[in-house]
Amino acid sequence: MGLLDSFSAVVLVERHLFALVDTDPEREDTFSQVPGNLTFLAHEGSVVVASDLEDQMARVRVELWDSVPDAPSGEGFASLGEPRTVSFESGEI
Repeated sequence: MGLLDSFSAVVLVERHLFALVDTDPEREDTFSQVPGNLTFLAHEGSVVVASDLEDQMARVRVELWDSVPDAPSGEGFASLGEPRTVSFESGEI
């Protein structure tokens, strides 16, 4: 199967961080941990990304896969860390 869906957005990187957060109103703890060393932290209902950028706009692409994808190739892509599965129960980020 492979890639099921994707979308792109321009997000505000504020104080070297941006986050993808589940909009589920039942979720109390949106993101209480911050990644170190310019990486990302994925846990249930959120992904927090640290960036070299500070207070700038950045283009982000989110992909929904039915299996672990191959590592991206080509200029402009870098694979960081191990693949993770994150659920967004509300279906909205």
